[in-house]
Amino acid sequence: MIEIKQHFQRFVIGLALCMQCYGPLYGDETSDYCSQEALIANFPPTILQETLVQFQIPPEKWEVIRKELIDKDRDFVKELESRASKMSQNPLQDAQQRQTAIKLFRETLYDSFAEVMKAHGIDDAEKIQQMLDDIQMRKARAFGRCFKAQAPSTGRSPSPPPSQ
Repeated sequence: MIEIKQHFQRFVIGLALCMQCYGPLYGDETSDYCSQEALIANFPPTILQETLVQFQIPPEKWEVIRKELIDKDRDFVKELESRASKMSQNPLQDAQQRQTAIKLFRETLYDSFAEVMKAHGIDDAEKIQQMLDDIQMRKARAFGRCFKAQAPSTGRSPSPPPSQ
């Protein structure tokens, strides 16, 4: 379990650093974006709502979608581990299978998100993928801003947190 979290944290850090070149998230960063919960969650509420607004999902669906995605997020690691354990070689236990682990992570994340969206009348697979991509892009930008805000004013980037 700790190994999965470490791989996930490294993935998020790498993604955030790559995505910084797309520019800052609009507005000032807030604790909504920089809290540990928001940075670790697959579907942070503030970012999810921004995506739902952008993709014109009716406001009356927002709260129930948010709640269902929180439930999916709680079970995400279990689902990911379950899928990985059914593979001939578990990519979560073999560092040389990083690409396979990332692909499995993305597929599991998409399936979780798509299940909730389809339950609320959003059936277009391309739109669902675009929404998920938007959430991940916003998360990466927010993470980059939080990371940058915590950097010392020396002009250098801070070192990533130590692995545990």
